[in-house]
Amino acid sequence: MRKDINRLVLLLIPTLLCACNRHQQSGSSTIPLVHKIIADASSEGHALVSGYKPEKNGGIYIVGSQDRAQAIRDELLECDKFDNVDAHRTSDGLMDFSGETICTVFDLLNTPYKKFIDEGREIDLREMTVKDVLATMDTVCYIGSYDRTGMGNKPKSKIVVLASPYLTEFGHYDVDTLFNALGCTLPVVSPLKVMINEVFDGRSKDAMVGVIAPKESISEGGYTEFVQEKAQELALTGSECVVFPSDSSQASALLGFLDKYIAAGYTKQLNAIIIDDLDVDADMMRSEFAIMQAGVNGSVETYGNLLAEDFKILDFKTSVSTECFRILRTSNQFTHNISKPAAIDFQTITPDSTNIALTKFNIAQ
Repeated sequence: MRKDINRLVLLLIPTLLCACNRHQQSGSSTIPLVHKIIADASSEGHALVSGYKPEKNGGIYIVGSQDRAQAIRDELLECDKFDNVDAHRTSDGLMDFSGETICTVFDLLNTPYKKFIDEGREIDLREMTVKDVLATMDTVCYIGSYDRTGMGNKPKSKIVVLASPYLTEFGHYDVDTLFNALGCTLPVVSPLKVMINEVFDGRSKDAMVGVIAPKESISEGGYTEFVQEKAQELALTGSECVVFPSDSSQASALLGFLDKYIAAGYTKQLNAIIIDDLDVDADMMRSEFAIMQAGVNGSVETYGNLLAEDFKILDFKTSVSTECFRILRTSNQFTHNISKPAAIDFQTITPDSTNIALTKFNIAQ
């Protein structure tokens, strides 16, 4: 069921620092903007981040491209996977995020993010990610789409979700560096990282991870890097990742992936398939897996030996809602209000100033 959604606009102020053409992935040196905020104790950014602690009345912010951010928003508004009293994984007839405010930032100004990579502006993308996260922590709003003088308020963030894998690959590391340096405890959730953590949770052996990626996404190497990064944390040096784009021509998403897997010469059993594509129906794919397990259509004889006993199918919407519920539960940050989740939408627009280092919000009707 669709929810009534207030619509606002997010004003992005352009970056103040020059872009660099060198591609810097997670684990490398952070960007100059982060160093500047950390070093300048008198700056707006330093004051905002330093010692920031989420509050129960804050909002859950989802930042990214419109399609992915909206999909995650709708999942958080409607999901009922947990008992709200004891947190057991069972529906209780009450929305999991009852009483919460879901704030969505549709970044129409900067998407598609791939253009940053094509133009060699990875540092710009990393700066933009940092500034978007900082914007969710502020309370300043302007009243109208073009009125930059009337002031209003918006909720501070208590969780930020980076909806796009581009924001994970280009920016999450920088946000973590900034927060760790200044004692900020705001959780920043990456759907891709959450899914990879789920794959390796409790594992003592290497994992073979399949990824179904949208046609326009981070490179195959980007997915592989995150899998390898997690595997190395656990000293699982033989873990692998294989990425295939989604294929709408296939009648079965699961069998279509396995056909590509076989055709590419892979024989190692898969421990998980990560669905990072909106066009793939995760529930349908899980149903296909259940049919295969039941041996109804004979597919288990052809494909069964490719799937490990612990094989699982993960999708970014379900993983995000589960992770956000876990964070709010363990940190006691739920509002505990018995009401439907509220929603506020934001949208990025062209900036009109070059003098402010942080982003600001602008209310639209």
